[in-house]
Amino acid sequence: AYSEHALEGFKVNAVDYLVKPVQKERLFQSLDDTISTIANRKEKSLIVKTRDSSTKLPYDSILYAELKDRKVSYCTAGGNRIEGSSIRTTFSDAIKELLQDSRFVLCGPGLAVNLYYVTTVSNDHLTFKTGARLHIGKRAGREFRDIWADFWMNQEGCK
Repeated sequence: AYSEHALEGFKVNAVDYLVKPVQKERLFQSLDDTISTIANRKEKSLIVKTRDSSTKLPYDSILYAELKDRKVSYCTAGGNRIEGSSIRTTFSDAIKELLQDSRFVLCGPGLAVNLYYVTTVSNDHLTFKTGARLHIGKRAGREFRDIWADFWMNQEGCK
C-alpha cells in the first residue's frame, strides 16, 4: 500500500510491488510475470543417458547428484536412483548445466546438492525434506552450512 516500503518488498525477492490504487492491467501483468517465472523454473530438466535408455529428469525432482565409478548418479525426491552412462570428463563439467541453476551447489569434488531440499546441515551430514540423510564429511559440512544459510537468507529458496 505504501511506496516507501517497496525496497523492503524486494529484499524478500518480490517479483513486483504494486501501490494502491492498483490498476487492473498492472495487476494482471504482474500476475502473468509471476506465473511465467514459476513455470520456467518448474520446466527445467535434463536428459540422463543411461546404458539402455534416456530419462528426462526435472530439476525439481533431484535431491543430489554424485559421482560413482565414473558415472553420475542422480538421487530423486521420490527415492529413485538414476545412474547415467560413464563420463569422460570431470564431474563438474558433466553436470555444468545443473550447476547453472541457483539451487544446486558442489559439495566436494563428486557431489552436487539441491539446496532447496536440505532441511538440516550438521557437522558431517545433510538431511533432506524426504528424511534421507547424506554423509558429506566435516570439512564439507562446515563450508556447506554457510552456502545453505545464504541460499535461504537471500530468499533463493523462494524463487
